[in-house]
Amino acid sequence: MSSPTAPHPPAPPGLPPLPWPMTIRHWTRGRRLGAGSYGTVFMYESFFRDKVAVKMAMKTVPDEVHCLEREIQNLKILDGSPYAPKYREDGETDLVRYLVEQYIDGVSLYHLLNCGVSLGEEFILTVARGLLRALADFKSRGLAHRDLKPDNILIKRGGTYEVVVIDFGLSGHPLYQDGIGGSLEYAPPEVFAQGFIDGSAYDAWSAGIVMVTYQSLTTLKNEPTYLHIIYQYEMATGERPFHLGPNPATWFWDLVEAELQLSTIPNIHLRDLAGRLLKKDWRQRIPVGTAALHPYFRAVPEYDPPPPPPPTPPARREKLRALRDDNIALRTRLADEAEEKQRLAARADQLQWDVDLLELRMKEGDERRAELARVLAAKEEEVTVLKRERDALRQKVRKALSSTYHINVTKQ
Repeated sequence: MSSPTAPHPPAPPGLPPLPWPMTIRHWTRGRRLGAGSYGTVFMYESFFRDKVAVKMAMKTVPDEVHCLEREIQNLKILDGSPYAPKYREDGETDLVRYLVEQYIDGVSLYHLLNCGVSLGEEFILTVARGLLRALADFKSRGLAHRDLKPDNILIKRGGTYEVVVIDFGLSGHPLYQDGIGGSLEYAPPEVFAQGFIDGSAYDAWSAGIVMVTYQSLTTLKNEPTYLHIIYQYEMATGERPFHLGPNPATWFWDLVEAELQLSTIPNIHLRDLAGRLLKKDWRQRIPVGTAALHPYFRAVPEYDPPPPPPPTPPARREKLRALRDDNIALRTRLADEAEEKQRLAARADQLQWDVDLLELRMKEGDERRAELARVLAAKEEEVTVLKRERDALRQKVRKALSSTYHINVTKQ
């Protein structure tokens, strides 16, 4: 569906116009949350502090629009899932197609693991369990993510380590064979072997890569890491899970024949789980739903939310409700006053235009009247001259008649 949008401000001379709308309905554009190969995401906020995430694709880039349309459909399928942002609406402007979704107040796993902070075992366990449960939930709804990586894994704030997966532009039914998926750094061997690709098995491999990579990084403490390098799986001993060739350009193809090396992982349960998730044959990989019940996760109990606060006394509850109602009424009145002020300003502009038009017409009328007065004076002068000529002609006629009369009388 389409939503009303406000035009963006004009760009400086010599630059193309900005494609991102300043407002979408009652939301105003804020900071940019991220950008990738298939779109740009901004935070938009309303007058009442309602925040949403808006993903936009340029209409001039068909791949971006295609992925955004696909993500819109996938978020509608995932409606109600606690592991995916909620769909709000979608629309378009002259330049972009956009998707409005729930704003997740959290931080990406990639950012957490690149900020130089050592993450504990409890964090890794809780996030890994939440990630596998998310993938199992997607599978139960008939979707495979197929672009799982730390950038697309958000950890909610608040200390609960709740996982939300984003970016469903490449997602689809697990059995769809319409592309190899997202980032090749987290792609399974069957992608490079150009064999059959099962979406759920694809996600299981990617989850295993994420878990193995960042479990090893917890042992590196605050030493610098370069996670953007392809297959950065170095353990504390400097080894990688796979024996790959010295040339990074051939790592994708070496992976098909490489042997799994997990001996340096200190946790025996993680070694077992990673080995099951990183099977070369996709048919032998452990399903993500079963992986979430692995003994590795028994070390950390389920998160129990804190008990609810004691009930608010009725008098204070009524006072808080009255304050809330007053706040809403004040915000509504301010919004109405701003709208009325804008309407009055528009009316004043219209009246000023009418006054200017009347003044212009009055000036034209005065000039017309002056012109008519000049014409009338000229006509009156012309009439006076004609009258004089008439009177002179009459005198001549009288004289001529008088002379004729005297001549006739004399002859008689």
